[in-house]
Amino acid sequence: MDIPTLFLGSGFGLLIALLAWGNQMREPRKEIRNLENECRQWLRLNKEEITPLIREGKYTTTDRMKSLMTLMGKRTINRSSQLVTIKKIEDLNKEWIKLDKLYKRRYQFSVFLMLVLFIFGGISLYTDTFFINLAEKQFSVNRLYFFPIVLIFLIILYNLIKTHLKEERFVIGILDAWDLIGGS
Repeated sequence: MDIPTLFLGSGFGLLIALLAWGNQMREPRKEIRNLENECRQWLRLNKEEITPLIREGKYTTTDRMKSLMTLMGKRTINRSSQLVTIKKIEDLNKEWIKLDKLYKRRYQFSVFLMLVLFIFGGISLYTDTFFINLAEKQFSVNRLYFFPIVLIFLIILYNLIKTHLKEERFVIGILDAWDLIGGS
């Protein structure tokens, strides 16, 4: 097995993937954005009216209050569910912030994995002849490089699973808020 070629080739492949799909890794799935857009269109709300409530980090408290007052003034909201709606939107905002962090961490770990692959690939070019004696067997030093790479890969895999679960909760939250706002 030619370990340096494997590491360098994997690093290069990951670099190409990050360059091609980096935005998709750092942003929510297209289905989530489409669901938000459908919700806004169904309720006849402008993006400026609802987005400050869902994405707090980019907007001031004043923007959020204006958005909330506009939303409360709309006829599409059932008056009896306004407080529940406000709470649901705040919960959505918290989920969105957590999701955003997960997207960014996934991208950062992928970049880190790419760098580790390049570094270990370069190092393994020169350590191909070094061996370690463990339990009366000889192991190539290059095989030890697999452990940190597998660990980083498992972290990325854990992030993907966690992101998927949070995306599902976020979609359910959007649908619940949709029902509350629509008065259904």
